[in-house]
Amino acid sequence: MEPSSKPILTVSEQIDFLVNKGVSFNHLTRLKSIEYLTKNNNYFRLTAFRKNFIKIQNGDDAGKYQGLDFSYLVDLAIIDTRMRTLIMEMSLNIEHFAKVKLLKAITEKGEDGYLVVEDFLNSMPLEFRNKLMNEINRNRSSCYCCDIVNKYSGCFPAWAFVEIITFGSFVNFYKFCADRFDDEEMKDDFYLFLQVKCIRNASAHNNCIINDLLSKNASHSTRYGVSAALGKIANISEQIRDTKMGNPRIQQFVTLLYAHKKIVLSEGVHKHIASKLQEITKRMFRDYSYSESETVETTFIYIKNVVDSWFN
Repeated sequence: MEPSSKPILTVSEQIDFLVNKGVSFNHLTRLKSIEYLTKNNNYFRLTAFRKNFIKIQNGDDAGKYQGLDFSYLVDLAIIDTRMRTLIMEMSLNIEHFAKVKLLKAITEKGEDGYLVVEDFLNSMPLEFRNKLMNEINRNRSSCYCCDIVNKYSGCFPAWAFVEIITFGSFVNFYKFCADRFDDEEMKDDFYLFLQVKCIRNASAHNNCIINDLLSKNASHSTRYGVSAALGKIANISEQIRDTKMGNPRIQQFVTLLYAHKKIVLSEGVHKHIASKLQEITKRMFRDYSYSESETVETTFIYIKNVVDSWFN
């Protein structure tokens, strides 16, 4: 592959390029915009949010963005950062209470805590089992996990095992137990956790979450429980629900909300997250209405309606 011939632009040249693309600077001066791109964010990351705005199709301005002001990109980047922080907190809550639920099920089924882990490991293809054991062995040098790993030396009970494996491995262990117990609710939890894992990993790697709300390429249908819960929200029509949940980012975020509501049983934790979610939905419309972008405006309204219903 030939290297790109695009030259590196100075910050001032980046601003000029955006102007040529139809981006306005009505709310932030050019000087303030240059300062922002110099100190607070980088051009590549910030302009990723352009994908939420449509381009003019015809006439002299064809190819330029319609109704896109530089300040909207800055605002969306701030909202995105706050969402990623909360997504991580909610994901950790879900992981914790999922572990509580799994260990409770293992106890109630009268399972041998050591045998269920051994059977899980033996059920894995050799390549994946070796990968998992390598992950665990790396924790021997971790000041947070070394005591557990060294104490059990490869023969782990379930209550210790879940504390030293990654969330992805835990989700697979959860599915193994759900099948072993023939527990339909736990099987459904597993598919929720897959969606949670995707958006958790994106947030952990500092990927933008709301920079592509136009696409409708979700690779999986929304889980029945999520759709049924959304169907009970009076001010969300079936058409709006299907349209918004066709976007993988919105689908994963709403599934995260549903999973937290279902799995996290602590009233105090739920109230805390509800407060944080209400803060974010208020922040979405604090500075701008986003009437220039129907996609952003309707997505924020959709998220607010879900939050108000599930986390009021």
